[in-house]
Amino acid sequence: MTVVHVSLELARHARDNPGGIAVIGSGGSMLTFAELEARVQASAHALRALGLARGERTALFVPPGADFVALFHALLRLGALPIL
Repeated sequence: MTVVHVSLELARHARDNPGGIAVIGSGGSMLTFAELEARVQASAHALRALGLARGERTALFVPPGADFVALFHALLRLGALPIL
């Protein structure tokens, strides 16, 4: 399984179980699979527009939580290599 496939599993969960809880953050905040997938798509689109290309190494300095998960999957979806 390639890294892109890992992120596409998220898209499948969003399609099959959109209201399911995908991320529980500190303080009890939650994101559904549909909400997380929307964040991933928006982030991937923005990163692509900034010129991020497949195979690029990318430092990901984001605190743990929903933003981290969304950006991580967006990078995978683009084929970029997140360095944690």
